[in-house]
Amino acid sequence: MHKKPGLRNGRLAFLVRWKGYGPEHDEWVDFLDQHDCVEIARCLHAWALKRFRREMDADERAAARRDDVSDARDKKRARRD
Repeated sequence: MHKKPGLRNGRLAFLVRWKGYGPEHDEWVDFLDQHDCVEIARCLHAWALKRFRREMDADERAAARRDDVSDARDKKRARRD
């Protein structure tokens, strides 16, 4: 079973590809209907962790760019003095 989380009608759902079936049989399964499914819970946890890490990396890159700009300004000021 292949699962990909996303929003469907404003609710968390998973696009599920059933084992042994092709993409024409894919369907969105509402998370609340599958709350007792351990496999979906694991998938949701992995997805949330990956998303969190991606956002943290983006924040770190933005901070590094701000630091680079600040360092460049400091060097420019030092040259003027």
